[in-house]
Amino acid sequence: MRLETFDTPEAWLEAGLAAFAAAARLARAVGQGSLDFCLAGGTTPAPLYQALAASEDFAQALRGPQALRGPQVSKALEPGLWLGDEREVPADHAERNGRLVAEAFGQAPWPHSLHLWPPGPAAEAAAAYATEIVDSFQGPPVFDLALLGLGEDGHTASLFPGDAILAAREALALPSLAPSEPRRRMSLTLGSLRASRAIVFFVRGPDKKAIVEALAREDPSLPASALAGAQTRILYCRL
Repeated sequence: MRLETFDTPEAWLEAGLAAFAAAARLARAVGQGSLDFCLAGGTTPAPLYQALAASEDFAQALRGPQALRGPQVSKALEPGLWLGDEREVPADHAERNGRLVAEAFGQAPWPHSLHLWPPGPAAEAAAAYATEIVDSFQGPPVFDLALLGLGEDGHTASLFPGDAILAAREALALPSLAPSEPRRRMSLTLGSLRASRAIVFFVRGPDKKAIVEALAREDPSLPASALAGAQTRILYCRL
């Protein structure tokens, strides 16, 4: 796992944008016909999503290079945007991750498909989301990039220390319980996230310094450390 530290929000956002563009370019280079991103919830990544929606560099990465001869332009990849977790609150609630993501990408000029957790009780929503994932990926998900947050207790998505969801082996999405309100959550499991081609923890603030350093050491007590690997990076802004 690689830790990259930034002293300004601008440089931190640029690094986040570059990670998405790199994933799109890699998908084109290997001839993938699809592109899928898992997105973090909460307010921390909101500026990145807004910048990504307006990024010409990312749009160009989706379109690919123009043919050397003639007017033919490569067909643009249409990324699928998935959410790593959700809160059991109404769809229009201010703390609903799907609302934040839908607002951020609503005016994006590049084509995309938005996959939001269904409303309703967490157990039912998780089962329905897992079915949607299997139908779309024809099996367990392989995200081109999973963007994740990091809590001060070491949780990521809605995978909290001590929760039964951490022991899940086969399930792709399950209900979970947070230590603070809104407590009822739903989350992709560690198994759903581990297969991602790239994993980026996107973290900001001086209050996160200690937990970021613990994650960089791959402290086994942290749920987020279960996603450590050569493909995993931490992009941390001190401010």
